[in-house]
Amino acid sequence: MKFGRLSPELLKESIFQLPPWEERSFLSFHPKTEKLAQIFFGAPVFARKDWVGKVYPKGSSPQDYLKIYAQKWNALEFNATFYHIPRSSLIQKWCSQVPGTFQFCLKVFQGITHQRNSSHFSQLDQCIEAWLQFQEYFGCAFFQLPPEFDFSYFYQLKNWISRIPEKLPIAVEFRHLSWWDQGKLKKEVFQEFIKRKVCTVITDTPGKRNFVHGALTSDFLMIRFLGGNLDSTDFLRIRQWIQHLLPIMHGGLKKLYFFIHQPNEGLVPELTDFFIEEVQKQWKVELKGEL
Repeated sequence: MKFGRLSPELLKESIFQLPPWEERSFLSFHPKTEKLAQIFFGAPVFARKDWVGKVYPKGSSPQDYLKIYAQKWNALEFNATFYHIPRSSLIQKWCSQVPGTFQFCLKVFQGITHQRNSSHFSQLDQCIEAWLQFQEYFGCAFFQLPPEFDFSYFYQLKNWISRIPEKLPIAVEFRHLSWWDQGKLKKEVFQEFIKRKVCTVITDTPGKRNFVHGALTSDFLMIRFLGGNLDSTDFLRIRQWIQHLLPIMHGGLKKLYFFIHQPNEGLVPELTDFFIEEVQKQWKVELKGEL
């Protein structure tokens, strides 16, 4: 993820504070529970040869990477679906390599989100057909909107959302500040998302802290966390998130997806393992890839 990267010397100067959860929230309509929300964690990639010795045993075949990944972590922010709409045979292959509780969070095809053409709806229909084939392995469809996709495109976004079957969870990441009003998601966007249970993705990057928010518009939450290549601030920020999330984990939230990014993706395993260790320590739960 390039969005919000900072050079190492600027990381130390950044102020890392998390905004409070908004009182107007999807969770405000649901009672608190003793049951902790399901916790899903992982990375945006799995086909990394430099993870051999960290995630994959020495001598592992690249053909087995996904299977081994899924034994260690239980979700994947899947970038492959951003570049092409997968064939049925490929979907079947992916799903056959992971346990039944594993979740793919599929990035929406770039032809829909990043290109201005007249074939959006036909491409979206092809995506939906593919998403449905993931069945129980489908976590959500994740719209990563480009920086130029501002509030003037709200009607277009609503049309996309309305076309997707309600049984398929949706998450949206905004990268333009026009979607916000004094740090809070615009009222009409909030209401539309609450109605459809669309997750407003929280993307925490060192150079774009003004995009971190407290809008909970669904019964699941996706957080995309960009570190600083194992800078000391990475570990501070992870601890802050784990403390910040605990109140809503018993507040009606059903699923939490937490995906770790690094400028150098070879360093993702170390910080993901640190996240798991800290969750287990602070929340007193045991996390395994096969939950």
